[in-house]
Amino acid sequence: MSYSDLRDFCPEVTYHIHGHSTITLSLEKLGGSTPGRAYTGTWRFVITWRGIETFREQTLETRVPTTHLGAAAALADRLATYGDPLSGYDGPRPTGRALDMCQREHHALARWAAEAGRAR
Repeated sequence: MSYSDLRDFCPEVTYHIHGHSTITLSLEKLGGSTPGRAYTGTWRFVITWRGIETFREQTLETRVPTTHLGAAAALADRLATYGDPLSGYDGPRPTGRALDMCQREHHALARWAAEAGRAR
């Protein structure tokens, strides 16, 4: 996927996660959707941290019907795992500023993911 595939990104929902700095997580369901309804498939997202775009991807897949909040919780949990040295995760990780955000904010991301998971 090229960056231009996401240039017309129009988030359907935006969440703010407050850690050391604010993380803004915006996402949309590929193909369109209605917030509050559950969907399977691919989700696009843009994440900013400290006011600077850190992620712009179309890599979140849900195989079980999931709401926007559920997809955001899964994404926050994934990011927390990347940054937590005790998570046991040994797969590919983001690099540069994205990895820095995951490492510095993994507690806030994990806490938000757990709270959002209970709320959905």
